[in-house]
Amino acid sequence: MKKIKTFLALTLFAVTASSLYANSYNIFGVDSRSTAMGNAYTTLATDPTGLYYNPAAIVNTTYGTTTEFSYLYPYENFEFKGKSLAAQLKLDDASDMDSPYGFSIGGINKVGPIFGKHIAFGVLIHVAKGHLLIKERFKPESEPITLLFEELPYTTIILAGAGYQVNKYLSVGAGVSVLADLKLMLETDMTAEPFYAEATGEFPLNISPYLGILYNAAKYRIGLSYRGEKKVKVSTTLNDDLTGPINLDMGGQHSPQQITIGFSYFMNDSLTMAADLGFVQWSAYTPPWVAVTLGNEGLGKAMTPLTRNDPGLRDTLLPKIGAEYTMIDHKLAVRGGYIFRQSPVPAQTGISNLIDSNTHIISTGMGYALAIMNVPKMIELDMHFQYQLMTKRETTKPENLIDNPAYPGFTARGDIFNAGFTVKFNFPPPERIEKIDIES
Repeated sequence: MKKIKTFLALTLFAVTASSLYANSYNIFGVDSRSTAMGNAYTTLATDPTGLYYNPAAIVNTTYGTTTEFSYLYPYENFEFKGKSLAAQLKLDDASDMDSPYGFSIGGINKVGPIFGKHIAFGVLIHVAKGHLLIKERFKPESEPITLLFEELPYTTIILAGAGYQVNKYLSVGAGVSVLADLKLMLETDMTAEPFYAEATGEFPLNISPYLGILYNAAKYRIGLSYRGEKKVKVSTTLNDDLTGPINLDMGGQHSPQQITIGFSYFMNDSLTMAADLGFVQWSAYTPPWVAVTLGNEGLGKAMTPLTRNDPGLRDTLLPKIGAEYTMIDHKLAVRGGYIFRQSPVPAQTGISNLIDSNTHIISTGMGYALAIMNVPKMIELDMHFQYQLMTKRETTKPENLIDNPAYPGFTARGDIFNAGFTVKFNFPPPERIEKIDIES
């Protein structure tokens, strides 16, 4: 009983800690306009979203300062069906989840010209709240684990970056995704018998780079962006009345390296078309691992990987397309987009049971701009709706894996509905404000 409760306490703390490092922007998008346009935004992110999509784009803003607030609420519906009762019971564990929700707030500021060139810089923060999607994520690799949930939003993401205007057509940018030093405490009280556990943890400074370049012509734009992988390591100490001190180290990768090339074309004064093609390096994925040292019992460190073997994930291409049409003097905008997310998970014919499938993502939305003080789009109100269809995928286990919890196989499919809104405030540069005051 002592070992069981110690394991439960460790698992609870480990899952709580690891969930802080997910990245919801990879799944849902940053704000309503970018999400509605299918995240095909590498060349169009001339607002705070550029700190994620392409930091080189933010210096191409026509405003001096832009701030925005975004809110999203996704709802998930996943179905897992086993071909046997045992498999079905295990799959039910994998679908234990709740709907997350979160908001983003950010701003950019354009300064200059300095020596004839402009510079823009900014910060974007995403805060998500909710319960754990998988309460048994730290479990043997032979039990079902849903790969998609690795990136759902239970985190605070801080993005900071800057863009520089090289010349009239070319701009470059760089930024970082930062998770600052953080300490966490957990108390557990299990009343089945006298038991009390207390844990403290430390999350070291975690930084991953963001780079971008943008060519901006009159009728079209071409951009390239790079987002580095996110790897984490957490050190914790758990003390309970029965076992004594337990040292726990955890690590893994929760967001793969991505390179995206983007193209947008302004067909006329009202219609904009955009397309992105991303390369996602899933093959370098590091499965989560846990290392435990039991201090009072004098046991050495034991590596406890969640997936003992290389999961064999495949690198994938991520195509995205989007469009926007404006009317009524460019005050009203309607948008649409599509993404095809290829699953990196190979056929699960071995001991592992990673659940994932190809996903079709369709989005739409609209926006309305308010003119104040002769500034055409001083306030922008946007909303979006996104639907993700995880196609049905069937997995069959060979007879030599009869002891596998998923034998003889299972099917999985799912839906994700995501809706939200954005409020954006655009302020002209100081020289424009002076001109407005003179005219008025």
